[in-house]
Amino acid sequence: MNEDPKLILGACRPDGADAEDPVFAGALAAAQRDPQLAAWFREAQDFDRAMAGKLREIPVPGNLRAKILAGGRASRPLKWWARPRVWALAALLLGSAIVGGLWMSAGAGLAGWQRHALGVLDAVEAEKVSLDHELPEPEKLVTWLQERSAPVLATLPDALAERRAFGCKTWEWRGLRFSMVCFDLGGSATAHLISTWQGGLKGAPPLGHMRYARVGNWHTATWSEGGLACMLVTDAGDEELRKLLAQGAAGPPPRVASARRAPRDFLPFP
Repeated sequence: MNEDPKLILGACRPDGADAEDPVFAGALAAAQRDPQLAAWFREAQDFDRAMAGKLREIPVPGNLRAKILAGGRASRPLKWWARPRVWALAALLLGSAIVGGLWMSAGAGLAGWQRHALGVLDAVEAEKVSLDHELPEPEKLVTWLQERSAPVLATLPDALAERRAFGCKTWEWRGLRFSMVCFDLGGSATAHLISTWQGGLKGAPPLGHMRYARVGNWHTATWSEGGLACMLVTDAGDEELRKLLAQGAAGPPPRVASARRAPRDFLPFP
């Protein structure tokens, strides 16, 4: 074999333990014949002895073996089914599927215009969409909307008209005109009166019948009045909703349908 003598001599231990090993015999003989190779070999042996001496001065930790074995186990690749990220991803996908299914079943109890209007309200609450006009007086907001031919009740429910407002908005969606008047109920609670023209509206509430529903944190009441389909929405609870409509003492409350908040894809904005 045509081996490089330096490659073999570099593996030779400096304590002479390999002097009789046949593997090193040819390289050691070459060092005896070649003065330059012999000098290189002496320097290499001196360096190895110095390094070995320094290493012996370093104390060996008592738990070194356990750490080495633990490191080997930690570096061993996990099976795909034992990896935490796999289970986290599976949980995320399962949760998304459940939420998506709940959204679909909940949306079945709401008309399309209601789901759309709740989407706009969500965008306003998240400050992704701004109000068109801001005033604390509800009657002035109603006048502002009427001047723009927006669908709005000319006379607000008494309990609602007494509340402080903070703004209004009007917009169009699928050929329908909408308006929204926003009220401050104190603390962090709000109420929002949403209206659209009833003519040609799919899912318009019947006259003389109030529909109640719970949509996530929102409590809603929907009715028809004066050619308008109206929906009052609040996060203050069902009891406060009925007070705002002056319905609080009108016998036992109707059954409240349960639903979750509408998906954001009903927004008319990007």
